[in-house]
Amino acid sequence: MGRGLFSSLFKCRCGVVAVVRMAKIGDNAGMKFFGCPKWPVGDCGIFQWVNVSNGVDAALRFKLFEKKTSLAVKEMEVDFMKDRIEGYGEEIRHEDRGFE
Repeated sequence: MGRGLFSSLFKCRCGVVAVVRMAKIGDNAGMKFFGCPKWPVGDCGIFQWVNVSNGVDAALRFKLFEKKTSLAVKEMEVDFMKDRIEGYGEEIRHEDRGFE
């Protein structure tokens, strides 16, 4: 997940936005937690489980949904603009043939 998804929700002791990581081994494998983005080089030691009951996970999922929706809209706009440019190119080629 990108850092911007929860910038207003959780910051680490360094004062920077915490990142969400996932435990990969042990009893907690698959569980998400907040950690310092500087880890492992300059870790401030922050650790907090992302808990569904505190609403953080739901808020992250909603913000991710919003970002994906915005991205889909932008992709549609790009496709529309490509079609318009292609149409202009055809018009120009057609006009060029008339001058020959």
